[in-house]
Amino acid sequence: MPKWFELRIEQIPTPCSFALAITRSDLEKLCSGIFIALGIPQEEAIDSAEILVSADARGIKSHGVARIKRYVDGIRADHIKGNVKPPCCGKHRSH
Repeated sequence: MPKWFELRIEQIPTPCSFALAITRSDLEKLCSGIFIALGIPQEEAIDSAEILVSADARGIKSHGVARIKRYVDGIRADHIKGNVKPPCCGKHRSH
């Protein structure tokens, strides 16, 4: 039996709010599709979607799918970039 999530669209200024029931798999596909549409590489988009949905599944809604608007805004404003590899800052030393 798939786990169902209830999403409430309350951040959008409208005279009404609504809820949507969606499976975890479909929610991950929706989120990764949004990231891919914004130019994020597929593997990174899938990983990011799984992390957001997983946070919701663990009950940490503040770090779940509710953040997707912030990420979309950041990507569009070029504050968030995909496919970035952090530079290596030297060899690790053993103590």
